[in-house]
Amino acid sequence: MFDKLKLEWNSDELIRTVVSGTTGTLGVIVLLYLFVVKFLVEVSYNLLAELIKEHFGLYEAIVLIILVLTGFIILYGFNNYFTKRRFNKLAEMEPEIKGGSVDQSELSKKKGLITFVSNISKGPKPLEGVSLETEVKRRYDVIDQALETGDYSSLKGIQGIGHIIQIINYHFDTEQGLRECWLLHSSDQGSIKNFELIQSYLKKKGLDSIIKLNSIPLKDNELTKPESIRKKISDIYKNQLPKDLNEDDVVADITSGTKAMTTGMIIACIKPNRKIEYLDFKTNSLVEIEVEAIPVANSGACLVGET
Repeated sequence: MFDKLKLEWNSDELIRTVVSGTTGTLGVIVLLYLFVVKFLVEVSYNLLAELIKEHFGLYEAIVLIILVLTGFIILYGFNNYFTKRRFNKLAEMEPEIKGGSVDQSELSKKKGLITFVSNISKGPKPLEGVSLETEVKRRYDVIDQALETGDYSSLKGIQGIGHIIQIINYHFDTEQGLRECWLLHSSDQGSIKNFELIQSYLKKKGLDSIIKLNSIPLKDNELTKPESIRKKISDIYKNQLPKDLNEDDVVADITSGTKAMTTGMIIACIKPNRKIEYLDFKTNSLVEIEVEAIPVANSGACLVGET
């Protein structure tokens, strides 16, 4: 019964089958892999056969094989049952949003901020009949006036950076608050000028030595690719955080940016320690979102949910 296992393979047909689906080096690698598998199967089977022949008779060997197979089937069934049960429970979880107000200071102040800087010339209100230089000068004047009078409400109306300045002011605290910003922007002059406006604001307010601005330029072909944005933001978390900052010390803000950019940021922040926020312009509230991947019952897919 337990003679040596012989796997009779037609070598010519096997080679034709493998090479027909693959070419060159890949075909050779696949072919070598198949022969290695064949060798390991033969050796394993023959060792098992010798052990059974040495210690058991024919009927005992048959019973042993049946018991082993039955055990594997039972274990597989239990694992499958509890896996489905766990997925069903996870899929039934209700999402929650943890939010707070900028004015009431309900959210914790973060030491790091990641966000997008939009282009002056684009967006919901593109420039019409006004040169970029004129608009940039107007924005500098608005910032200077706000710093002189101490009334920062006018900064909210500066498209593309007003909300960023507001968020920076919220998270900043001389002892525990914001001290590192990563601003993602395109290579367009409008985006670069907006970055320089934020830089100028911090310098004039005396915060440039406390809050470090990091410019993260995006190539034109990256602006519309969520995966490219995800990689940029993941690289910040993995390689650019100061040694004394953890991932939960940083928040990613999705108030600005295109749909593709926002999607990439959300995907990058699915990990539990990575926080997301956005500024609700209607209520002037800063809302924090925790994003988590939830397994979908009876499938290998995941839902992206808010928890």
